[in-house]
Amino acid sequence: MTQQPSYDARTELLAVDLLHDVRAVWEDGAAAMWSQSVAPLLAALKPGTYDGMDAVDLGRMMRRAGVRVADINLSRTVRKGIRLADVIAAQQRYERTAKESPRVAAFFRAWDAKQVTEPAAHQPLVYFVERHGFVKIGTTRNFASRVSSIDRGCSAIPGMTIDPVNVLAVMPGGVDVERSLHLLFADLRYGGEWFLLDHPLIGFIDAVAAAEWRPL
Repeated sequence: MTQQPSYDARTELLAVDLLHDVRAVWEDGAAAMWSQSVAPLLAALKPGTYDGMDAVDLGRMMRRAGVRVADINLSRTVRKGIRLADVIAAQQRYERTAKESPRVAAFFRAWDAKQVTEPAAHQPLVYFVERHGFVKIGTTRNFASRVSSIDRGCSAIPGMTIDPVNVLAVMPGGVDVERSLHLLFADLRYGGEWFLLDHPLIGFIDAVAAAEWRPL
């Protein structure tokens, strides 16, 4: 018997499109909705896209889109759900990134379309770490070890004071994604893999961080 693939395994849904569809089915006047209420409304809106999505699937996809899934109390019953303010805020992050740089927005959409699962253990990831207003964009298979080495001064800009870095965001991807990002933000490159923390890089990092990918 062939096992039915999970919703995430058979659906490549852009986060920005999901947010738009959630807004389209949102109940008038509601500040929050349960995930189990939103999922069937999405399936009714776009059966070919959302058939089979349950509350757990929706929660996972909303977190990828940068929306916090929380305990929602409606009529004295608490269930997992989302707040309209968080959906709007996530949409605004994507829109701000698109306005700052169409090239950055296009890259993010193309990359987002390929991400249907969270990174597995030892899968390469791209990291963004900050020190004194500079951001290092690199890739690694051992995130904790790499951050530790950077904290000790590995790959530092000449003359940079060596302090522990701030981890801003991570995203699945190896050398190909790293190189694409280096080219994308070449105008902000200061030296090596370090870039000035300025727009549109700030907007891009905000969007990645909001998706809450976590290294395992």
